[in-house]
Amino acid sequence: MKVILFTHKIDIDGMGCAVLSKLAFKNCDIEYCETFEVNDRFKNYVESGKIYEYDKIFITDICLKQPYIESVSKNKLISSKLQIIDHHITEINEENDKYDFSFIKVEDEKGKCSGTSLFYQYLRENGLLESNNGIDQFVELTRRYDTWEWKNIYNDENANYLNILFTLWGIDKYVSHFTDVLSKQKHFEFSVDELSQIKNYIINVNETCQKYLSSMKLKNYENLKIGVVEINNEYRNLLSQYIRDNKIDIDLIAMKILDRGTVSFRSIKKGVDVSKIAEKFGGGGHKEASSCPQGSQIDEFLERN
Repeated sequence: MKVILFTHKIDIDGMGCAVLSKLAFKNCDIEYCETFEVNDRFKNYVESGKIYEYDKIFITDICLKQPYIESVSKNKLISSKLQIIDHHITEINEENDKYDFSFIKVEDEKGKCSGTSLFYQYLRENGLLESNNGIDQFVELTRRYDTWEWKNIYNDENANYLNILFTLWGIDKYVSHFTDVLSKQKHFEFSVDELSQIKNYIINVNETCQKYLSSMKLKNYENLKIGVVEINNEYRNLLSQYIRDNKIDIDLIAMKILDRGTVSFRSIKKGVDVSKIAEKFGGGGHKEASSCPQGSQIDEFLERN
């Protein structure tokens, strides 16, 4: 079976889906996409005719958007092969879960879902991947990190360590390494060398976060105190967690990602829903973590006092 996977590009949840696809399918192509470019990337495959070469099409941790998803639903040759698996509340709000090929779930009995946990469930239930303890652990660590349960519930640094390795290694090494490890080992653990890399990285991150905070600007919006910074993508989650850990008095952080063309929002205080701000500027995501594309409107919003 020839498979193609479109998955999220910038975090370990999208990477977890890529690892699972490599474990499940011998013949699998992967397209790593930003949230806001999946429509165009998918459309290119359709218009070139390449999409018809595949027996199964997966989209994980991201979703096709309206009105394009509606047109895809009317193409039976494509929609019969397509399976979208996502966990973002904004896709439900936009009713992108109404199609037979679209499965979007935010929470289950374990807690908040991730793209990786939902994709793993799908692969097992359809007899496409046999589970073992090592894969179970990898998937659960990925879920905990992506939903921030690693910090808010479990205090599980191993989940954070996965993200650090992705930051250090990048897409290709991360996916190939854990595909290889999980295909050989029935138990998941970090090597001595990996733990050494992680320790050195944490030291460097603390120093870098302090530098970013020294340039942070403050703005007020609807009784919320927003911190605004320009930052490289790899530090977006690390900076927001550093702010929480050090109890810096802001309600949320808005980070203009210099190397991605997006703005990432992270809630700092409980109860702050950053997805509403992201949606206002053409983005979306979770209540605690959302993003939108850069542009004149969001730039004006962030620069205005």
